[in-house]
Amino acid sequence: MAAAEQILLPPLACETHSHVFGDPQAFPVRAGHAIPSGGSLDNYLKISRALGVQRHVLVQALAYGTDTRWLLQALADVGIERSRGVIVADASLTPEDLAQLHQRGVRGVRFLFGPDDAVDTAAILAMARRIAPLGWSALVQAPAAALAGAHGTLAVADCPVVLDHMGRVPPGMRTHDAVFQSLLRFLRQGGWIKLSAPYYGTENGASDFSTLRPRLHACLDAAGDRAIWGMNWPHPNLPARHKPDEAATLRSLLAVLPDQASRQALFVDNPARLYGFNCLSNNEGLSVR
Repeated sequence: MAAAEQILLPPLACETHSHVFGDPQAFPVRAGHAIPSGGSLDNYLKISRALGVQRHVLVQALAYGTDTRWLLQALADVGIERSRGVIVADASLTPEDLAQLHQRGVRGVRFLFGPDDAVDTAAILAMARRIAPLGWSALVQAPAAALAGAHGTLAVADCPVVLDHMGRVPPGMRTHDAVFQSLLRFLRQGGWIKLSAPYYGTENGASDFSTLRPRLHACLDAAGDRAIWGMNWPHPNLPARHKPDEAATLRSLLAVLPDQASRQALFVDNPARLYGFNCLSNNEGLSVR
């Protein structure tokens, strides 16, 4: 985190994709999953403060399955005035359950599909119909090639659909390739994109947005008012020795953003609109922790 003080994010900057982990005795994870070393809420907030982040969207880790207890506790600890949550859910949630989750700061549902999975657009659309009245969004992660066949369907979902990690476009893909062009059509039709985890798209796995400049600019040209930023902290799929430097990664993103207006949109205005943050003054309601 050296020289993190040199990073100048706009007031009320929001980080929209990190996972935090609680006491395993009180909040156990599923069998076969482990809590990443150092993945506590306190550590996350310490890093966020060093970067100038003032608002947070916590994404439920898959290690907890559909058990939302720890995420809700984390939101309460941070404070609903500056935090929101995205949960893993299933069709068993009742309208009353969703209303209670909304009151406690939840604003979205997460869907994740692996390399061998088909994108279950029926499940996404069904959940979108249920959460749209609450103003929530759906967060979808899948390999770019699998998403390409779903872009048209997702673009007409009843709620905003956010594609994780720059659409999981693999290394070597060019902006004129058919899969990337499908991503751009989705964005032009109203889709959202999360600029996060650049190491999934770089040739050498580097956490460096500058090497993805053509992709990033193409996405911002298509959906500059529907792009948000996330760290993907604590990078649960990376080994400890390959965890990126958060300050360096953020500096690489700031270096390729075209102007101050794009920074304001990416870090403040877009996430505030998507996740329902009030337009608080710079000092109001930000004293928690």
